[in-house]
Amino acid sequence: MSKFPWAVRAKDVEEARKAINASPRTHELVERFQSAVEAAYPPGFWEHYDRLKGGDARGVEMAIEFLEADPWFFRSGYIKANLARFLKRVPLSKRQVRRLESVLLKIVDERNTEEFRNYCRLARVIVTPTLQDALTERLTDENFGRVLRARWMLSCIGEKFMLQKSPRVSQQKPES
Repeated sequence: MSKFPWAVRAKDVEEARKAINASPRTHELVERFQSAVEAAYPPGFWEHYDRLKGGDARGVEMAIEFLEADPWFFRSGYIKANLARFLKRVPLSKRQVRRLESVLLKIVDERNTEEFRNYCRLARVIVTPTLQDALTERLTDENFGRVLRARWMLSCIGEKFMLQKSPRVSQQKPES
């Protein structure tokens, strides 16, 4: 795991964003926000991002570090969605796949965000028996949100759990 202070930098961005929204916008507040966003990414991040976007596997490590850290700040969800999309197009080592499995399971366990769909599509590409078993295990969890997210991800990787009849579907009348 990286020594980059992802959480601290994400907090700085959010504090700067809240300051802008809480008071009249001044040049100083906008500069503070822009500086915080710039500092939220480690040196070289955007070069690695562009490499990965172009299909160059040299950007993989930085992408995985970012997804593992899961920083939460202005527009970070869009970056995570893009990284998940880019990672589908490059070769990954077994170790990298295991790390991404952990990222995917953490997201399933914790929350549904805008980028969740991109994580599901990544799961379809990197699926292993370990990931499939871990997701299947979550189907019996007491947390309904976790169960739903596990179903969605399994559905995306080809499982048929979403095809179970729901009461709503069975109440609909067939068209004549």
